[in-house]
Amino acid sequence: MRRQGLDLGIGISTGGFATAATMARIADLCRVITLEIKAWSDPVHRALTGAPVAPVLRNAEYLAREGRDRIRVFRTVVIPGMTDSEVGAIATFIASLDPGIPYRLIGFRPNNVLYYHPGPSAEEMDRLCAISREAGLEDVAWSGYYPETVPDGIRALAARLADAYGGDPAAALTAAYAAACGCPTHPRDCGACPLRDNCPATLREPWRGR
Repeated sequence: MRRQGLDLGIGISTGGFATAATMARIADLCRVITLEIKAWSDPVHRALTGAPVAPVLRNAEYLAREGRDRIRVFRTVVIPGMTDSEVGAIATFIASLDPGIPYRLIGFRPNNVLYYHPGPSAEEMDRLCAISREAGLEDVAWSGYYPETVPDGIRALAARLADAYGGDPAAALTAAYAAACGCPTHPRDCGACPLRDNCPATLREPWRGR
């Protein structure tokens, strides 16, 4: 497009898990970037994604420093019992980079492996926005909510997994959904898992597992 002289910008939404060189390349190519910080603590991020959080935080710092004009928003999906307790630390981190970076909280909507997990209430989203503003952020908003309840079987499985995640209840609850679908590696490490090319935790019809 550039060679043809077209004034068309590229926008991307990314989870930020990339090498430093790749993130620099993304920043060079894109006009707008949305970065999702899924979690702050490494146990929760690993339980949710199977990967460490450090590269994501490093790339957030890079964008704030070298690509501030390209940042559309940083965002976090609020999953009750999993990522809701991470929001305060994420907001504090973003504010330390630049309090003017827009931060968006997205209410989780049950789907795929987490089909039976509850979304947040409107009151909870308001509370987390207030926490984010108290952390120093100037532009915070939320969208979406879908309240439900956590199944008893998942709570029991989370209790059994607690030790594998250092006693972190959010990480254990997050991992319990993957374990319920057949994920064998805890703490999760998708890169080293023998089932990585045929992962049971990519279940698309979770009701079949009931």
